[in-house]
Amino acid sequence: MKIKYLLAPIFLPIISVFFALFLIEIYLGYFLVFHSSIDKYKFNDAFDYRTRYEVYHDMKKNNPNVVLNLEPYHFYNADPFPLSSISRRVNILCNENETGQWTTYISDRYGFNNPDDEWDKEEIEYFIVGDSFAQGYCVEEKDNIAGNLRSMSGLGVLNLAIGGNGPLIEYATLREYLPLKKVKKILMFYYEGNDFVNLQNSFKSKGIIEKYYLDPNFTQNLPMRTEEVDKYLINQIAQEEKKYQKIDSNRLKKDKVVVRKVDKFYKELLKERSKKSTLSKIWKLFRNSLKFTALRDFLNKAVKKYNAKKNSYSVKHSTSKIDLQRFENIMKMTKQIAKKNNAEFYFIYLPRFTRYIQSDRWYGHETYDKVKKIIKKLDIEIIDLHIELFSKMRDQLIFSPARRGEHYNEAGYKSVAEIVYQKTKN
Repeated sequence: MKIKYLLAPIFLPIISVFFALFLIEIYLGYFLVFHSSIDKYKFNDAFDYRTRYEVYHDMKKNNPNVVLNLEPYHFYNADPFPLSSISRRVNILCNENETGQWTTYISDRYGFNNPDDEWDKEEIEYFIVGDSFAQGYCVEEKDNIAGNLRSMSGLGVLNLAIGGNGPLIEYATLREYLPLKKVKKILMFYYEGNDFVNLQNSFKSKGIIEKYYLDPNFTQNLPMRTEEVDKYLINQIAQEEKKYQKIDSNRLKKDKVVVRKVDKFYKELLKERSKKSTLSKIWKLFRNSLKFTALRDFLNKAVKKYNAKKNSYSVKHSTSKIDLQRFENIMKMTKQIAKKNNAEFYFIYLPRFTRYIQSDRWYGHETYDKVKKIIKKLDIEIIDLHIELFSKMRDQLIFSPARRGEHYNEAGYKSVAEIVYQKTKN
């Protein structure tokens, strides 16, 4: 009897802890077995596997005014240096959306992704600059950030964002086109994934774009040279078609193979999972629980995430002090041009998906605090979508087409627009 009394204080806590861990394991295991992330994967049997140039040639047979959406960073050595795509044409944009079909838009009088009559409005509530996220890859115009803001506010919205743009190109765009309209609010979208790379490339080019940085009075008078810019870009499509087609085809043919293999794998896996009865899933849950499979998986991911966060600040980054100083100068000049045009200036920070879906180090983290410090130092209004939206979500990939972590889907763009609207409306 004495031995029982002596052992009880030892074994009772052990049994209690074991029982508590077992309950946690069952809870975690339930979601692992019954709500696997595999079930969230989305595929589309109607996915259009054609390359961009294949789509271009097919569409051009019926409509000679079809063109490719062209990004300024391809033409750093051009004179004039274009800040838009080709005007008043059907522009082929991209194919990442959940319909699996290529997205197009009709460009406005200056070559941007807007309904043309937006330029006829007496006052513009929102004047947007940025890269592909702000331009609206790969959704219809009405579903991108600008389209949602237009719908929410009922006011004028002009979107002058183009894929691949960085801070210097966006500043140049403001210099050229902002004076055309009476604007109340400037929205500059900053994407942590590659905006500093784009900034570095702008300066490496030693082209016309650098003159906007060096000379506050420099201008190309682009609004008056739209026809000239269009002619240049159309000629570029014709001259470079074979080279771009080869590059585009090689890259996208590889993508086709990957997409098809992934689709096939998940289709077969989901088909197999659907055959399993609820009883078999309960039996699997019980077997896994005896091994503490879900708990071990949870703890392993937690440790990896902690180590990644702990080590991420020591990762050497390609952004130099010169890059940060140039960025600060551009933001300072952007604030000045906003003030000169009696417009409010908002800096909108867009985080990269890999921040949330990868346990290893990700590009952009080291500059996050530095960028925000510069913006706050200059007393510029900042809307941080990491804080305001994505960090509050359990599953950020619901905003990514087919959960690939690329651009946003319609729901993602709408959610971003809702926060921007709430933060900026008078």
